Amino acid sequence: MKSNALNLSALLTLIIAFGIMLSTSGLLSLDAFRDSGAASFIGIGLISLGLGMCLFLAIDRRRGSPLDWLMLAFVYLVYLMREADFHKAFSGESLTKLDTYSMLEVPLELRITAAIVLLCMTGILIYFLLRYSRSIFSSIARGENWAIALLLWFLLLLCSQIFDRSISTSGTHWKLTAVEELLEVSAALFAVFAIVQFAFFGRITQNTRTL
Repeated sequence: MKSNALNLSALLTLIIAFGIMLSTSGLLSLDAFRDSGAASFIGIGLISLGLGMCLFLAIDRRRGSPLDWLMLAFVYLVYLMREADFHKAFSGESLTKLDTYSMLEVPLELRITAAIVLLCMTGILIYFLLRYSRSIFSSIARGENWAIALLLWFLLLLCSQIFDRSISTSGTHWKLTAVEELLEVSAALFAVFAIVQFAFFGRITQNTRTL
């Protein structure tokens, strides 16, 4: 549990912050949680930080496979483009939804480019799943700090998507929007924690266990 002090303290702080912001009327305006608001800006900054770290670690050969870090950087780039709503510069439709590719109003070249990017990202994620899933699950079972941070990233991102679907089906409510944005920011934070703890402290933890 000591090795997860950072993860647990950050999670507890976020829960308390969520409670304060959502229970205090007028503490934050809805504008802070819009696509161009402060929460989105912080999330984009954290994802950009993760992208930069992946590129740095790809150069530092002591921290694992450079090719794997480069592939993870590509996934981060797509993650960043989605969070920044990059597709809105070319189309008003979400390029991560399958029915978008049957819409004639979306330019064909845009649909082809987006499909290639998504297929590449899917292939990379499958590669990571096949190569590292056993190590990840066993590390989670042992309570290793980087693996717990990765698990929290996944759970928070999953919850944010659930709230996103709730907003689209039940109508926009400022608290649902706020929770979705806060969950996305928190997920981006734990993604950075996972990279830092794996790349710079994961080997130390393993060496300590073997002594």
